[in-house]
Amino acid sequence: LGIEDEHQSAVYPNPNDGTFYIEGAARDIQIFSMAGQRIAFESVTTGDKSEILVKGIVPGLYILRYREGHAIRSVKIIIRQE
Repeated sequence: LGIEDEHQSAVYPNPNDGTFYIEGAARDIQIFSMAGQRIAFESVTTGDKSEILVKGIVPGLYILRYREGHAIRSVKIIIRQE
């Protein structure tokens, strides 16, 4: 409808080496490969900031999906060689 969502979170750094942050009220976090496979990860949430740790995957392009309020966000993330 052309209405901007004023509470959009930030995902950084991108690209990253398997550790990145979601700043904002992110819930139901999921990471998928480009083939649609769910990727395992660890997360630590402090207030409105989540630290995401992805280990042991092939460097490449992945989809981060999470819920923020009533919206579902999808962000492309690039994981490079550690």
